[in-house]
Amino acid sequence: MIVRIWRTRFDPSEREKLVAYANDVSLPVLSSRDGVKAVLFYAKDDEWVTMTVWDSQAAIDRLGDDPEYQRIVAGILDLGVLREDQSVEIFEYEGGVSLLAPPHNS
Repeated sequence: MIVRIWRTRFDPSEREKLVAYANDVSLPVLSSRDGVKAVLFYAKDDEWVTMTVWDSQAAIDRLGDDPEYQRIVAGILDLGVLREDQSVEIFEYEGGVSLLAPPHNS
């Protein structure tokens, strides 16, 4: 199992716009990709994290050629809410337990 963490900063006054896009547009696309096990969104102040859990690096690599994924990336950039360049980190699973995420609370 592999976790992919995408980080960025955003305009806090546009938080609702970003949250809506993440849940209404990004989530359906990401959660339907072959090999994805979890999709989670986190925010603190002006920081945003999208964490996805995958069954393999090959599944993550397929995003590069995935037109639906490219569409959601272009869409989030077009929102005009992001402040800085984005970064991606990949971590391999080394142990622990997976529990269900709490329900989304606005």
